[in-house]
Formats: sequence, structure tokens, C-alpha cells
Amino acid sequence: MKKSLSLCLFLVLLALPLFAQLKDFAINADKISFEKEKHLIEAEGSVEATYKNFFLRGNHLLYNTSAETFYADRGFTFLYQGITIEGETLDYQIKTASGLATDVRFFYQDVQLGGGRISFDREQFQLKNAQFTTCDLPHPHYRVTA
Repeated sequence: MKKSLSLCLFLVLLALPLFAQLKDFAINADKISFEKEKHLIEAEGSVEATYKNFFLRGNHLLYNTSAETFYADRGFTFLYQGITIEGETLDYQIKTASGLATDVRFFYQDVQLGGGRISFDREQFQLKNAQFTTCDLPHPHYRVTA
């Protein structure tokens, strides 16, 4: 009886870390590796990550399972609250749905926006070294920068 109870307790303790992970979070890539001690998943080549309210596509992703954050570099496309943001790097906090990205461009209400750096959350977007245009040509003949 004691062995059965000990075995059940052992199995419950082993299963607890599984419940701490995000439910419905998925990463697909050409190559995925996991460093258990560092709580780090690294994905390379045709990376796609999905969760309830976002979709990410890129070339390289580091996901911290403990902090529930990810860092994408080498270019990314991020679908967030109905807006598709493209850029070079993205540092994103899943719990707070907030992030910081560099060298970005996106469309919002028929306006093409871009900037050297964007920080965002559910309430606001802040662009640094920003530019925008309503010209839909591949190389706009005018833009406003700030």
C-alpha cells in the first residue's frame, strides 16, 4: 500500500510541470531543440508559433518556458489583434500580450506605418523613428517621418 501511495505521489509530482505550460501553444519548425535546465526551446527554419491570440512566422525563435516569453530574430511576421507586423526582431511577453520589435512595418486602417522600434500592448502602440504614408505604391513617392 505504501509503495502504491508513493508511486501515485511521484507521478503527480512529475505531472505538475506539464500543467504549468501554456495550453494550446504550438511551435512548428524545421529544427527544434530543448534545454531543460535553462527552460529554453530553440526553433530554426520555417518557424511558426501559434497561440490563442497570435500567429508568428519567422526564421529563428527562442521560447522561455518558465517566463512564457519568446524572442524572434532574423526576420518575422506577427499577426497580433488583427494587425500584421513585419520586422527584424521581436521580444514578446505572452502573459501580458506586450512586446518590443525593431525595424517594423505594418498597415493600419489603410495607412502604411513603419519605424526603427515599436513597443506595444493591448492598449497602445508606440513607434520610435516612425514613418507613415497612405500611398500604396511599392516605393511610395511621399511619406511623413517623425
